[in-house]
Amino acid sequence: SAIGKYSFTKIGKYFLPKKTINWIRLNIKNNLKNWKKENVSCPKLSKENRYELKALYFKDVSELKKLTEYNYKEWTDFNSQE
Repeated sequence: SAIGKYSFTKIGKYFLPKKTINWIRLNIKNNLKNWKKENVSCPKLSKENRYELKALYFKDVSELKKLTEYNYKEWTDFNSQE
């Protein structure tokens, strides 16, 4: 079929007005530029909550390490010998 030969962007150019295409393009660019600028703060976990989460996910993380053959050294909670 003819549709299979064209990408969605090329098909969109035929059906959408140029004003709409420019609006979409501008919004995508602005969203990508501002994506990382949003400041998000999370509350600090208490030690008790941190230990509970570690106990809850320790087995899963161990299996993930075996499956991926990667040590995830940046996940310090799951690499300490405590």
